[in-house]
Amino acid sequence: MPLLDVLMRWNPWGTAKLEPGLKREATPEVINAIGIDQIVVLTGPRRTGKSTILYQVIDYLIKDGVDPKSILHVNFEDPGLALDLSLELLDQIYDEYRAHIYPKGKAYLFFDEIQRVLDWERWIRARSETEDVKIFITGSSAQLMSRELATLLTGRHLSFTILPLNFREYLYFRDIEEPTNFYSYKATPTISNVLIDYLTYGGYPGIALIDRVTGPKDTSTLKKQLLLQYFDDLLFKDVALRHQIRDLTLLRNLAIHLLTNSAGFMNYTKLGNKLSASPDVIQDYCMYLREAYLIDLMQLFSLKVTERTKNDQKVHAVDIGLRNVLSISNSEDFGKNVETVVHNNLKTDSLDNIYYYKDKKCDIDLLVHRNNQVTKLVQVMYKGLDVATTMEREITALQTALQRFPNAEAELIVDSFPNNWQEKDIPKNIKIIPLWKFLLSSI
Repeated sequence: MPLLDVLMRWNPWGTAKLEPGLKREATPEVINAIGIDQIVVLTGPRRTGKSTILYQVIDYLIKDGVDPKSILHVNFEDPGLALDLSLELLDQIYDEYRAHIYPKGKAYLFFDEIQRVLDWERWIRARSETEDVKIFITGSSAQLMSRELATLLTGRHLSFTILPLNFREYLYFRDIEEPTNFYSYKATPTISNVLIDYLTYGGYPGIALIDRVTGPKDTSTLKKQLLLQYFDDLLFKDVALRHQIRDLTLLRNLAIHLLTNSAGFMNYTKLGNKLSASPDVIQDYCMYLREAYLIDLMQLFSLKVTERTKNDQKVHAVDIGLRNVLSISNSEDFGKNVETVVHNNLKTDSLDNIYYYKDKKCDIDLLVHRNNQVTKLVQVMYKGLDVATTMEREITALQTALQRFPNAEAELIVDSFPNNWQEKDIPKNIKIIPLWKFLLSSI
């Protein structure tokens, strides 16, 4: 197929109908970057809406009076391009576009999944320095993109990480009004029900939109089918094919094990023994799964590098829906699901580093480190706080950690305020926060 025919499928001057869809919270920031002399980079898992945000930028430009022909959008997963992903192809695409569509003037280039092209960053840098262009790119590999961005594009790019929906976005995608009464510990019945859905099916935009479109029908089977398809696409396209992994059984078993044990600890040697593989292979595969945004790994907080590296890491699923659809049962692990969702909510700020913390006196689920200081300590105890000893244990752990980190905020995330406790019983330096309120107020 002629190259120009392929390009026409993806562009407003061709046959494309790019639906802008619902806006993410990152959309206005990306649009604001149009006027900045930087290459705009969107990274994150596939199916989280990176391409849709590009469509929204394109839609904004056209409505703002930009000539549609000044826009070049290329999807490098198009089968018409997939067999010849090279720098020569990038030259051909750009030369064809300039020769036949838009010979002169500032062009807006939108390149989807560009990491599939070897040495793409060299071409991007050269064109940004020699041509009158504004460039937007997306990629589904955290490590691959960061390596390339850290070399030739240092100081020349502005990055946004597009993750599954946070809870506020999830309400918007479900067409549910955000609550206004933040003084109450108890959520409204609507918010309580949709929170259960969020903790069950996760935050992929396509999953959230199912209920918006279908209404009150039972959509559980459809959601599970879609999540399984997302998992397979991510595992094979973003991990197995990219890294040429032949032992797909080991890769899949490892991925399912890590997702199922979200909010649990992991050790490369122990996992290798369990899955009959060497620790080095397990470590490599874990890094591949992490860079593809399937999991996140959290280290013990310590100022000593050796302490951080020798202790077990804690694993979290990037999307709890994927974890649940691959697990035999999630009811007994509901508390861990909540911890993972809290972790992911904290990860939305790229300036923060998230760790777990433990010493001989206390264990803390989540520790937030920013600007060389510990800013927040978070314990997650969603159920069971009506047992006095449980509540005392969690508060004591936070108080003990505050002795080490006196300038940190301490928060205990709960379902609702325990019936047998009163607010006066809680130390003033500890906040008891219902999950729904935490998810909506801390973003």
